[in-house]
Amino acid sequence: MQSLRHCIAAKPRLVSFIHPSAFTSGRGRLAARPPEKYDVCKDAVRAELRFGIASKKTPTVLAPDIDPDETLAEAVCCDSRVFDWNMQPGNMHKNAEPYNLSFMPEIDLFGHLGESGGTFYDSVCLLPLFKVPVGRSLEDFKQETAANGFPTFREEEVVDAANLQAKPVGTTGTKLLTTATCGAHRGVTQLGRYEESQNGAPRYIVDLSCVAGVGKQR
Repeated sequence: MQSLRHCIAAKPRLVSFIHPSAFTSGRGRLAARPPEKYDVCKDAVRAELRFGIASKKTPTVLAPDIDPDETLAEAVCCDSRVFDWNMQPGNMHKNAEPYNLSFMPEIDLFGHLGESGGTFYDSVCLLPLFKVPVGRSLEDFKQETAANGFPTFREEEVVDAANLQAKPVGTTGTKLLTTATCGAHRGVTQLGRYEESQNGAPRYIVDLSCVAGVGKQR
């Protein structure tokens, strides 16, 4: 394994422009996409997502100025204003989505995974990114996820390092993690952060919203 280091109208009416990849939210109206200049994904987050993430219809993120009609996944994974907020020195050790989202009753990540673990897929283009557990128990993965507040993967759990890239931020050693490619899509998906433990071992601390794609489980 190589290292990562390196509108539907009933009657005629005036119609305003809608981002072509917007989709219908559970609240009965179109969910907002980030403005084009801030949309790093270039394509919509999938309407069907695992782990109950699709139920999160509001962008409960710490970053300011995000459209309240963006879903949590659209804001976290695709809105560069969230990415830019995370790049600020005082914020670089935080992820965008709510802390310990994985353990909220309506999400229950580990109840969905069951005893055998599984593969985590990008929420936009369905690239397989991480598989757990590898080289440790599922309980170890659960404990590390609880300790960090976000799913935390190790280098051996990366499906293909070529699918990931890390952007250095400041001088702390923390890097922002995105997909390096998203299949035939033009954009990238913001995933979380990459850092190294005291012994130099890579850790991928990821927003669950962005790795909730429905893929072929392996």
